[in-house]
Amino acid sequence: MSGLRTVILASLCSATFAQYIVSNDSSISRILGPRLTSNARIILPGDVDFSSSSERWQEYAKPTFKAIVEVTTESDISETIIYANERSIPFLAVANGHGTVHSLGGFQHGIGIRLHKMNKIQFTEDGTHVTIGGGASNGDVLQALKAANKQTSTGVCECTGFVGPALGGGHGLLEGHYGMMVDNIIDALVVLANGSVVTVSNEVNNELFWALRGAGHNFGIIPSIRYKVHTPEALDWNYTIFMFSGNKLEQVYETMNDIVVGRQQNLTKMINYAVWMRNPELDPVNPVILFGILYPTSDSHGPALTASFHDFGPLSVQSGQISYWDLPELTGNGKNSAICQRGMVHMKFPIYLDKYNTTALRSAYNEFNLATSQVPAFKDTILLFEAYSLSNVPDTIWTNTAFPWRNARALVTPVITYQPDKRLDDTAIQFGASIRQLLYQGSNSHELRAYVNYAFGDERPEQLYGNEPWRLTRLHRAKEQYDPNNRFRWYAPIIR
Repeated sequence: MSGLRTVILASLCSATFAQYIVSNDSSISRILGPRLTSNARIILPGDVDFSSSSERWQEYAKPTFKAIVEVTTESDISETIIYANERSIPFLAVANGHGTVHSLGGFQHGIGIRLHKMNKIQFTEDGTHVTIGGGASNGDVLQALKAANKQTSTGVCECTGFVGPALGGGHGLLEGHYGMMVDNIIDALVVLANGSVVTVSNEVNNELFWALRGAGHNFGIIPSIRYKVHTPEALDWNYTIFMFSGNKLEQVYETMNDIVVGRQQNLTKMINYAVWMRNPELDPVNPVILFGILYPTSDSHGPALTASFHDFGPLSVQSGQISYWDLPELTGNGKNSAICQRGMVHMKFPIYLDKYNTTALRSAYNEFNLATSQVPAFKDTILLFEAYSLSNVPDTIWTNTAFPWRNARALVTPVITYQPDKRLDDTAIQFGASIRQLLYQGSNSHELRAYVNYAFGDERPEQLYGNEPWRLTRLHRAKEQYDPNNRFRWYAPIIR
């Protein structure tokens, strides 16, 4: 069972932080260099660390760079943007390089604005909030929270950026306690497309603040945010991880519907998830279903909701109690885990569902089985199901931010994974799109709803940013005011 812990919630590592710029000017060091602060650095092709500085987690449709500017202050970001604008050059900011959307592939031979040195994390004396640099990783923030004995909504994967996933909404284990990541942003420092630096909050530049929280990759580069933190409510957690054969699919998902669709998801702090995957040790022929439940030990609803799954004859069960801080490692999302390693293709095709249609799931399972058996290179592909607690999410009025899908019950994502091979790309896209289409057809929904942090890139803007007409109208108005030339257009753009 050694592979069991390396796949849970793995797609959370695909969360993104990207805003962008391109340069054709070979004189960048001579002209831009003197305008930067002393700790900033320009890295060019041929420099020993250029390759590592431009390395990506996603090998498909990735951006390429003529130069990397390692920034340390908002003025460095501003000067780089001004330099690019003076030459009509696009730009791209990078935190941890986990963006996977294929629109990034349109950014070629440009200037990357690398934020990794802007990773300072500083708590206020009263312990009510923290300032987080735009280059901090999720692992950096989790480590700082642990040291300060604080909790807040974060991602699960330690190797992604922190601010980027928050700009796209930000699901996480403590969503049922503190809301989504986007709900915990107090204010933010933003470098706009013209190089100006502004603060945004509910009181200042509030339209930009609204747009930033859900569609932020389209509006600016974030040097830092102020973020809510809390006295810990959930330090000890119970976990149960089941492995089921594929013939138990209907039983497992009908019972999951009782949790996901029923009132339980609104009452409990529990997270449940599933992963379809190949595990030849358990089943050499067909994919198996990993189903996991995590909940704080203080959650009285957890044991009863877990009990019925034991009756379905699982292939194996692992259970125990664990510290909240060890959940990334348990779920295969620690910074040294396999999912954090670079050099693979990871195509994702997310869809939000309100319930599980077991007929559609069976069709998807058959498709998954066929593709992963016929194409051995797809052996590491998974289908990820995530259902987070909604017990605190409805407390936030759904119109308060640009994130549109607060009422969705489950997030399902095919993650097509393989060693880079251009001969397989079209097959992989067809595979992932087919799985998503089967799930969509079984959803009885009038519109596909997709999570922008996992987007493949073929989704229409309304499928990422909301199908109520007023949402895109409001986002377009914000673009006209703050980015009229659409300089921030490389990550899941609103305007195409």
